[in-house]
Amino acid sequence: LLILSIIFSMMILGTLAQYPPYPKGKLGDGFKVGDPNKAQFVVELFMDLGCSDTAEFWGSRFQDFKKQYINGTDSEVFFVIHQFPLPYHDASFDLTLGALIVQHHHSSIYLEFLDHLYANQEKVYNQQLNDKTRVQRREMIYNIFLAPFNVDKAMWVRELDSIKHNLYTRSQFKYSAYRGITGTPVMAVNGIVNEEATGYSIAQWKNFFASFSAEQTLQINRKMNM
Repeated sequence: LLILSIIFSMMILGTLAQYPPYPKGKLGDGFKVGDPNKAQFVVELFMDLGCSDTAEFWGSRFQDFKKQYINGTDSEVFFVIHQFPLPYHDASFDLTLGALIVQHHHSSIYLEFLDHLYANQEKVYNQQLNDKTRVQRREMIYNIFLAPFNVDKAMWVRELDSIKHNLYTRSQFKYSAYRGITGTPVMAVNGIVNEEATGYSIAQWKNFFASFSAEQTLQINRKMNM
């Protein structure tokens, strides 16, 4: 009976390990910028590091948004980035794993790291990886994206074999899917997905924010447990 109990316990633990938990909290474990106690709006960006549409958005309209609402003195926006590694982009999972390592160990350069990644994304498109092994792909990711920021290679290799980080990376996908996201880039404001927001100019963002009454914003933010 003791042996059967041990076997059963191992089976249960093995099964649970296949289901990475959703990130804690209604905003998940994304990269966060701003003061949630002062902000009127929670703006979330769901993105895939291997997605060319996201790269185009990041290199153009998002830079204007970042300058106005993230890097600037305007504190009305609390900004959150969620990774959504889509399975049909071969490098996405390992790129996400690398980005999460930067987020956790070098958070001060995270946005700069993403600027660099999207500017060089074409180097790890599917066609560039077709004849590469998984080990070779990961070596490319380190050399192109992580080495320029002096990310410790030993830590990168160690984290690649970490079950904890592997499950955490998978949980990023599950959280975005849980929120109803099916493609990237997509933005949400105060918990509500806005399919048009990634096309907004700064003038359109200002008009959009102005359309919210103070009372509406307060009620929504309370529901999100900011």
